[in-house]
Order: sequence, then C-alpha cells, then structure tokens
Amino acid sequence: MNNTNFDNKQYELAYQDGMGNHYWHLARNRFIEKKLTGLSLENERVLDVGCGRGILIEYLRGRGVDCWGAERAKVRTVAAVEKYIFTYCDTSELDVEFRKSVKALLLLDVIEHLPDPSDLILQLSKQFQNAEYLIITTPARKELWSNYDLFYGHFRRYDLRMFAGLVKDTTFEIVDLRYFFHLLYPIMKIFFLFSKERSIRIVAPKGPAILLHKFLAKVFQLTDEYLPGKIVGASIFCCIKIRDKKDI
Repeated sequence: MNNTNFDNKQYELAYQDGMGNHYWHLARNRFIEKKLTGLSLENERVLDVGCGRGILIEYLRGRGVDCWGAERAKVRTVAAVEKYIFTYCDTSELDVEFRKSVKALLLLDVIEHLPDPSDLILQLSKQFQNAEYLIITTPARKELWSNYDLFYGHFRRYDLRMFAGLVKDTTFEIVDLRYFFHLLYPIMKIFFLFSKERSIRIVAPKGPAILLHKFLAKVFQLTDEYLPGKIVGASIFCCIKIRDKKDI
C-alpha cells in the first residue's frame, strides 16, 4: 500500500491538542455524522482508515457511533479514544474477525496523498468483506493548490469529474458525490488574491476562540446543508457502495 504517513513535524503543525475544537474539524465531523445517519450506519461498526490522532473517532464515539481507527504512523492518539485506534499497523494486519464486523470504511482526507488511490479502494474492498460503503473526503479544486498542499504531501486536488474517474472502471457504485465547504471556497480564493502562500501551521483554538470556531462551524454546516452539491466547494465528499447486503 502506498505511504500516506505524516512525519512528526507535520503532526505537530497540523494536529495540536484541542484541534477537535477547530471550526474545520467541527464542521467536517458533523457533516460525516449526518451522512452516516442518512445511510443508517449510526448503529454499525465504522473504521476510519488513516485516522491520524483520532479527532473524528472521539467525536463520533461521543455520539454513540461504534467508530474505530487504523493509522499506519506511530502517532500520539487522543487519550479518550486511544483503545479504539490501531496505530503503526496496516489494515491487512487487523484481526480477521474484527474486519468482518466493519460495515463502513472512512477514508477522510487520505487519497490526496496517493498517486493512484484506486488501488487502495480495491484493497480495502477485499480486506473488509462485510463492509457495504466506503466514504471518502478530499481537498477540492486545483485553483486552490498552494504551498500547504506541497508541504503536506498532496498529489492533487480533485474536481467531481476527476473523482468519478477513480471508480468508473470498477464494479462499485457511486451513491453520493458532491462538494462541501462551499463557503470556504470563495474565502480561500479571495485570500489567494492577496497572498501567494498559506500558513502550514494550524492553531487549535483556546478560551473564547473556541466559541468563535463553534459559530463558524455552524455557518459552514448550514451552508453545506442547503446549497446543491454541484456548487464548488473546498472539499469533496463521496460515498461508494462496494457491496450489497444480499452479498454478505
């Protein structure tokens, strides 16, 4: 499997303690939660592949979702969900019975680190024989490409057509393909008119700033709920059906 691991410096810059209170994580976590509920997966076992420190896992488990994580890097995980995360481990090394219990796989902001993500999609579909859905998010729009993408090892930013091409030669079915973070897109476009570089350090909010981030997250959530998915956004969401229940 291709390497998507962050090094220690990248983790220090992007995943400080308290990053779960950042507007971007709050908004994306809520977006994923609603999508899982819409697929009736809120009571099923879900595995976050490439979960990093486990920010999403902490969020979902706090809302009753049986979410676990697998991370190939030797990372310091969020203490509250440490026992639910397999670190320094490839998904192929997970216990067979555990893999059979997984009903949905999450690949959240992972595939942009791979030259050919279709290989990973096929591998996961074979490793998790009872998983019905694969949910993917990734940074969108090549016009938003910056030094940030280079520093964090991105190969590309996708658009909807490019993303659909990843699965066109497989037997898998795209259930949902759309942009989200609609409001973040024009904000980033305006920013790049005045600056050629984006900060590679993401600061976790503290104190009163946490309330501001919660407010911003809510604004992004509402925008993404009511705007059509074809309207451009800073990220892409895709749900792929990799297996029918009748085949399990």
